[in-house]
Amino acid sequence: MERLQNDTPRARFAWISADSGSFSDASALFRRAGYAIAEPPVEGVIDVALVDVRSSRLTVKGAQKLAEAARSRAPECGIVFIGGANLTSAERAHLRRFGDLVIAETDLSPVIDICRYRLRIRSIAEETGERLKSVAASTRLSEFPPIETSSKAPSVLIASAPGPLALAALSAAEGVASNCGAALTAGQALRALETGLFDVAVFLPKAEGDPLISLARSLRRHHRFQDLPVIMAAPDEGPRLKLATANAAEAMLPQHLVEDLPARLLAVSRRARLVGAMRRFLAACAGDGVRDRFSGAFTPQFFAQHAERIFARADQTGRPTALVCIRLAPAAPEDGDITAGRTLTEAARLINRVCRAEDFVGRLTRDTFIVLMSGAVAADATFAARRIEGVIANTMFRTRGERNLYAVAAASAAIERTPGSRLDETIAAALARLNGVEPRTAER
Repeated sequence: MERLQNDTPRARFAWISADSGSFSDASALFRRAGYAIAEPPVEGVIDVALVDVRSSRLTVKGAQKLAEAARSRAPECGIVFIGGANLTSAERAHLRRFGDLVIAETDLSPVIDICRYRLRIRSIAEETGERLKSVAASTRLSEFPPIETSSKAPSVLIASAPGPLALAALSAAEGVASNCGAALTAGQALRALETGLFDVAVFLPKAEGDPLISLARSLRRHHRFQDLPVIMAAPDEGPRLKLATANAAEAMLPQHLVEDLPARLLAVSRRARLVGAMRRFLAACAGDGVRDRFSGAFTPQFFAQHAERIFARADQTGRPTALVCIRLAPAAPEDGDITAGRTLTEAARLINRVCRAEDFVGRLTRDTFIVLMSGAVAADATFAARRIEGVIANTMFRTRGERNLYAVAAASAAIERTPGSRLDETIAAALARLNGVEPRTAER
């Protein structure tokens, strides 16, 4: 596996704060995470505006002016407010009207987790819009599910050991939920969520090693529950707030639970339904000349059309774009051409399941595929390439009607697109890197 490394930030942030000393701490933290951050005036397109209100209060009119100024500079710019635990319920509600609110005192790592989550949602939304444009511009017959959401009240599961906080959460959720269930342990919560009857989960861990924290992390990484939002309450101080923010869709303090939980249940459930609808659209978008019916990847013609649109969008916004080129080969060529072809087809379908929802997988030749990753840098593409290689190389395939198992070797190359470069130039650079890579087989 080879990669071409460019020093490009994953996203650009603007830091707005009345405290001049807070920028130095935030700058070091965000740059270690691969982001560019600067104080106004900021050159170029801003992806997220970070507004620090820990040392100074912000009025409703002030928050509105900040939101208007940020979105006039970049219409798709997100706003994240950083506040302390002393914000009143009215102040928290007003700030959430214009953006996301993160409760943080000295440790700003929860802010990075929330920003990363917001950037992922934006990537899915942008890819949905761009792919819909490409499908509409195509002259071929296409089919895709409608992007629609339900307005019904959410069904809520609250998981916690018995106590006053659990009773308070139940009382707050019953006012807005169509159905409110309770679980006492992480095992009970998992069995309840596997029924598919709940739209939102509220976890109230009691300690740093509570199994509910591990369950929230597992749900977020499982394809079946990736659209299930988890709200977690954790104390203001200590590592539990950091763990809650990193593994849940939203974290809140116990003293804010009664006042904020009803509104947050409605907000996160609506957002999750919309994201789920966009994921289904991206997964099911197909048609004659759009997807290859054997491998599930997009055809070369549609890939070229859509990739040109993505490249133009990247040049307009200044965001990075990366490509992963994958070549498959039967681990045992003596199996025969027919068996090898069937095995490669099954392995090609596995590429789509390994990649993210917003990734664009196209088929170049019978055994060569390319993955277009919007908003990704070379390091992200390298990680994705290693994951695809590892999954395919360590998977045994059985063709239909046969008892024998077959292995597939995979070789990959990751490359970050140079701004302004054409599609043919970028693909040629990726293939040049791929030609010198030895296929990876199963690890013994």
